[in-house]
Amino acid sequence: MGAVVTKTQSNLGALQGLLDKYKNQIAVALPKHMTPERMIRVALTAVSQSPKLQECNPLTICGAIVQASILGLEPSSVLGECFLVPFFNKKAGGLEAQLIIGYQGKIKLVANTGQLMGIKAAPVRENDEFEFDDGIEPFVKHKYYHVADRGKVIGFWAGAKLKSGFMSIAYMSVAEAQEHRDKFAMTKDRAGHVFGVWADNFEAMALKTVIHKCMKYIPKSAQAQTAWSLDERAEAGLPQQFSVDVPLELHPGGSDTTQIEGGEDNHEPPQLPQRKSEKQTDTLFDGAPMPA
Repeated sequence: MGAVVTKTQSNLGALQGLLDKYKNQIAVALPKHMTPERMIRVALTAVSQSPKLQECNPLTICGAIVQASILGLEPSSVLGECFLVPFFNKKAGGLEAQLIIGYQGKIKLVANTGQLMGIKAAPVRENDEFEFDDGIEPFVKHKYYHVADRGKVIGFWAGAKLKSGFMSIAYMSVAEAQEHRDKFAMTKDRAGHVFGVWADNFEAMALKTVIHKCMKYIPKSAQAQTAWSLDERAEAGLPQQFSVDVPLELHPGGSDTTQIEGGEDNHEPPQLPQRKSEKQTDTLFDGAPMPA
């Protein structure tokens, strides 16, 4: 136990030194409303609260923080914009951190372009009235009552509309969400059983997945495209590729089938809140406020 404590304390000290060393790069990358001092404080708080992150190579954590700064996203479970997640790199023979973008972060990056008019996501239950078409003229209409007999969840939908009029809508059945979980979940035991955030928060993760699918094909800024690429490569078990503005020595190296370690440290924000009323009608772009 003493050796572990010494190692984690050493890693925390090394991380503090690296963040101080690259403070200027973090400051230049951050939007004007964010300060490098806050970014470093949030990062150190996230690491101090996760024993597995404290065992990660500090260079990989620092690289993820610089990349998060370039995207203008805070690595905090409070905001749910992005997360530092520990992985075991077989090739390196140790734990490394990857930057995982939450659905709130993806929404923020698309909203920052000034082109997003609205976005909505919700689970569909078997007794709901639900109409959906993702053809040439896509639409979705979702009606339900807030009573106990809405039935079990049968699927999830998400939609986004740009000021140009372009709309993107995605739907996944529960079976499709489960298939996606079983294929891509990064927290599995030796028998292949999924644990961690997908097991504990299936609905929230399914909503994140359908939001990702919905927004995948809408026009994006370079920053938003980087965020999508980071998630896709992490999900595929490939080394992430950072922006060219991240110092070369902080870029991820090669890896062999990167597997997550300590999935209990990966916390997605809770599912999107529902507006409270006796009768609920979810019509895409019905003037509801966009998530923060």
